[in-house]
Amino acid sequence: RVRPLQAVNPVDQRPRGDLRALEAGYASRRREVIEAQRARMRAVHALRLAMGLELGEAADWEPSDDFPAPALPPMAPVQLAERALSVRRDIQAAEATVRSGSAVERGADHNTLPKLDLAVSVGYSGATDRDGVGRYFDALGRNVGGVTATGGVNLEVPLDNSEARGLSQQASAQRLLAETARADLARNLRTNVIAAYDDLRAEVESLAAAKQAEAAYTQALEDERAKLRAGLSTVLDSVLTEELLTDATRSRIGTELALAQALARLRLELGTLPSSEPNAAHALLGVLDAGVIDGQ
Repeated sequence: RVRPLQAVNPVDQRPRGDLRALEAGYASRRREVIEAQRARMRAVHALRLAMGLELGEAADWEPSDDFPAPALPPMAPVQLAERALSVRRDIQAAEATVRSGSAVERGADHNTLPKLDLAVSVGYSGATDRDGVGRYFDALGRNVGGVTATGGVNLEVPLDNSEARGLSQQASAQRLLAETARADLARNLRTNVIAAYDDLRAEVESLAAAKQAEAAYTQALEDERAKLRAGLSTVLDSVLTEELLTDATRSRIGTELALAQALARLRLELGTLPSSEPNAAHALLGVLDAGVIDGQ
């Protein structure tokens, strides 16, 4: 007997095809979760080493608040650069080096002039005819011959004076070198501040776009789930939409990290990072707030 062929309903076969894709997606996401957990444990171990903790001491932590809403600094990039020039200690050290070089140059230039020495001495003289120790004290009150004074003038006019002129030229070269180093440091500082400001501005705009994409995919996933309950969509469509949402969330987190790094770089160029332990806690409270530049 020949059995008649039974019609295959595509709807009955769709869940089986969806299952393969679901299994593959689950395995891929599980591997990413394992990689993320390993990266987190590496960071915890690195934090423990940096804090000087032993292996048994806890160094784990959890964030206590959300990522703050970033904003650009209220000052223009050029104003920020000029402010950095006034507070950066390396610029101040370069200024001190220039002043020191100028003083050395003035001294070396003065040594090229003719030398005039004036020597003057004042004393008194007395006379005694007796021997013994007492005659040295008798001169203090008796037999004083009078006040004596001597003087002399010594004028030195070298014919060539090449050594002094060489030292003067060397001091002048050192002063020019210090001024060049100061100018180059200031030029690099201005460029770095403006570049860091541009990076921060780009990251702020990128974060806004990433948050918008995450919100859109969140709404899209809710729509797909509603369509699935109504029989107008499939599980695979919901899973693919959720995967897009996961990618958008990861992109948003990565953008937040890039923004924090850009802000830290700008604060570094401005010389406003905490330089001592008592000020570190207060300054780090606002490290993600781009509107706070000086940590005040």
